[in-house]
Amino acid sequence: MKRVEQWKAMIRAGWVGLLAAGLALGTTVSGWAKEETPSAPQTPEAPSASPTPDAPEQTSPSPKETSPEKTTSEKRLLRYKFQPGETIRWEVTHQANIRTTVSGVSQTAESVSQSVKVWKVLQVQPDGAAVFEHRVESVQMWQKLTGRQEVRYNSQTDKDPPPGFQTIAKSIGVPLAKITLSPEGKILHRQRTAAAASQDQNDSPITMPLPTEPVAVGDSWSDIFELDVPLETGAIRKVKTKQMFRLLNVQDDIAVIEASSQILTPNLPPEIEAKIIQQQSAGKIRFDIQRGRVVEQQIDVDKRVVGFRGEASSLHCMSRFHEKLLDSPQTARRSPDDASQK
Repeated sequence: MKRVEQWKAMIRAGWVGLLAAGLALGTTVSGWAKEETPSAPQTPEAPSASPTPDAPEQTSPSPKETSPEKTTSEKRLLRYKFQPGETIRWEVTHQANIRTTVSGVSQTAESVSQSVKVWKVLQVQPDGAAVFEHRVESVQMWQKLTGRQEVRYNSQTDKDPPPGFQTIAKSIGVPLAKITLSPEGKILHRQRTAAAASQDQNDSPITMPLPTEPVAVGDSWSDIFELDVPLETGAIRKVKTKQMFRLLNVQDDIAVIEASSQILTPNLPPEIEAKIIQQQSAGKIRFDIQRGRVVEQQIDVDKRVVGFRGEASSLHCMSRFHEKLLDSPQTARRSPDDASQK
């Protein structure tokens, strides 16, 4: 029974930590490539992403796809583009549902967060690299665990955050990091602020890596990197992962990109698989070639691990990350109430 209570405590702390890390970094839950140059695009088709899994109810339309007859075989150079002084905002929604069973006792943790991610461009260097300030402008959060009252927090209306959300509250509306990003999406420099000191301190990614060379519809590129997975003993286990991208089509300068990720390290024990369960994801990204930025993306996870806490244990994670570019200064309009309704 003690083991069950320990795992319940880990679930409670883990979800608050996951939400906090996502807010601080402004990335997808699956994580993109680390600070390495992506490999050159390859014309042979990469392994296709798994079908979009059944995930928590969608809160907004999925990234739009264009009809095949309107695509082009012309090679296009994908690069991030910024203008000095501009402020870019995205509305970010993350829904998650985790069901755990340990020694015959089951518990479900549900969460929804909606936030506005902001990049304020301070400088654009001659080579196109941008120096920008990253912050989270606002957040609404909802969390519920089996046998406990639901917890809500709205940074725009709640003066005092509920227990466990104080760190998140302190990180809203203040600079979290100063980042220098190359046109290919490689982080050249990152300086965290005191407000982000208690958040995830890994060299986490902040956006999708782009191919080194121009790509045509059907071309793919990938990146391999290692995750540092902390163990309960205090040691670190390195796990090799692969991010794969394929250009599906282009219409009106909007590139639709298929994204998927997989674990390359073989024969991982279930307890390690449980810790990296959200690293196996699939989705689509819409990238504005002319403006040089992601305009929308949706990444889904539907993964089950058995035996992570003994033979009579299982963990099932379903999550959906959706991000959409906001063309004017505004905050999220919908409430997490809407996303959490079934």
